[in-house]
Amino acid sequence: MTTTDLKGTDDAYVPLLDLRSGEDTALAARLDQAFRSSGFAIVTGHGIDDALVDRFHYALLCFFHLPSEVKAKYASARPGDFGWVNRSDVGGGGQPELCEVFTAGPWGEPGAPVEGMSEEARAMTVGTNKWPEEVSELRDAWLDYYEAAERPADLLLRLAASALGEPDEAFARHHRNPISPMIANWYPPQLVAPAPGQIRKGDHSDWGSLTLLWHDGTPGLQLLGGDGSWIPLNPPPGSLVINIGDLMARWTNDRWRATVHRVVNPDADYAARERVSIPWFGQPDYDALIEVLPSCVPAGEQPKYQPVLCGEWYSAKLRSVYKA
Repeated sequence: MTTTDLKGTDDAYVPLLDLRSGEDTALAARLDQAFRSSGFAIVTGHGIDDALVDRFHYALLCFFHLPSEVKAKYASARPGDFGWVNRSDVGGGGQPELCEVFTAGPWGEPGAPVEGMSEEARAMTVGTNKWPEEVSELRDAWLDYYEAAERPADLLLRLAASALGEPDEAFARHHRNPISPMIANWYPPQLVAPAPGQIRKGDHSDWGSLTLLWHDGTPGLQLLGGDGSWIPLNPPPGSLVINIGDLMARWTNDRWRATVHRVVNPDADYAARERVSIPWFGQPDYDALIEVLPSCVPAGEQPKYQPVLCGEWYSAKLRSVYKA
């Protein structure tokens, strides 16, 4: 496959949207266009405070720079659980990816709401966050950032509903008690050449409704174009990359695309530079019933997908990817 260049500018394929513009009708229309073509957009004016981002970024680096034997104390109990993972294989390429991750979320805190959750799900999630005692500031920074990310996520879900001619609450009402996890990806400097075929993050699509990705500006993210070419995405500093996941594609009867993407190895200019990204994965309430929206079914046709419970969908994805 070839590689096409895309700088993440104000382009119809991956548009640059200012959420503070107040032009909600125009924003909704451009979201619809973006999600039908690339499945991606870039947003500014998201309202997440720079000082909070800096505090969170610093705490993450403090954790990831710890010795591996220390981080191992906070390792996931099994693949897909909260905690630290060294060398994941999300892309399923059969080789460890050159990335470490740490996963946590509000539903991993003690006392998290459990309405609608199965007993198995409660045991797997509630109270299972693994906060490192060596970096005491990480927990507060993590949860503060998560809460801050919920605000633009809620606005984007409302704009997305408007884009389809649905009521504002069409998506948001299913995200009252979301099981959205958040992951920090740390890509260490590549001072030694990787093995053949080994990259930072393999080909994959996201699973849920809407992903908000903070990035540190280091290149590497690519999305798979409709013609089979890989498109480098270099968003401006301070922006968020947003994209839809498999569940949203199902929700919209494939009107919107859950696009495959990856993170490639750095070129020589960036080989000695670490990379951090923080995807906030929108995942609706555990007991949310996801049905194809009427506005996405052409007249005279039937929906492509049967209704599915979000929690069952998410659990099936975990089992499929991690063979749990």
